[in-house]
Amino acid sequence: MNDRELRTAALSDVVARARSFLFVPGDRPHVVAKAIATDADVVIVDLEDSVPPENKSTARAALDRNAGTERPTIIRANQITAAVGQQDLQALPRTTVVMVPKATPESVDALRRAYPSISAVALIESAEGVAECDYIAAQPNVLRLAFGHLDLAAELGIDPDDDMALLWARSRLVYTSARRHLPAPIDGITANLTAVGKLGSDTRRAKRLGYGGKLLIHPSQIAPVHAGFAPTRSELDWAHQVLREAGRGVSAVDGVMVDEPVLRRAHNIVASTETGMP
Repeated sequence: MNDRELRTAALSDVVARARSFLFVPGDRPHVVAKAIATDADVVIVDLEDSVPPENKSTARAALDRNAGTERPTIIRANQITAAVGQQDLQALPRTTVVMVPKATPESVDALRRAYPSISAVALIESAEGVAECDYIAAQPNVLRLAFGHLDLAAELGIDPDDDMALLWARSRLVYTSARRHLPAPIDGITANLTAVGKLGSDTRRAKRLGYGGKLLIHPSQIAPVHAGFAPTRSELDWAHQVLREAGRGVSAVDGVMVDEPVLRRAHNIVASTETGMP
């Protein structure tokens, strides 16, 4: 591999394992710099919702400043199939990963045709995206799925905080990711920064459903999300016991049979603490 290919592969690996994805508006360089200085696993430089139309060109012009920083960064483009999205793609550093907003078969196909070397995080935030997420996840340029529940809830006319109303859609991304051998998907943002316990409960729900990461809108959310996705002490104790006893040829731990799926789960729990990312 040449240097560019190595950098691209390294970024793709981080994106695949990351727990925290911090949005930052691309037209505010000082805010981008502060985000890069945080402990977020990945910073998402946003060209879409947080950037007003008159500042889009300014945000694009600043993209190269973020290339090569120590903090992994990816770019959320505008709608890929629209003219503004095409302008975003033309300005992208070629070692980046693109978050495709309102992902559809048409938009991921358009990205792959125009820039086959650029990988994507597909943001599923529409009824069409949910319905077509299996096709989207199967595309070779898609690294991971993410769930944009606010836009989806608005389209469906439901409360975005209604867990039951969105349970099927959330779970569909988990099952689709597993079927297509993608990493666990990324859950949507917690928009309320002041409600006590809201971020923690959202993160616990995401982990329980099988998500592996979360989209963030403020640096204060990073540490709680990392803690929320980390194995609990009881989970770690159980995993170490399973691996220890299995190494001795024991076929059951606490009365539960130790077979291949149990061993795989134990290995995954221990590995997540060793790498720093699940």
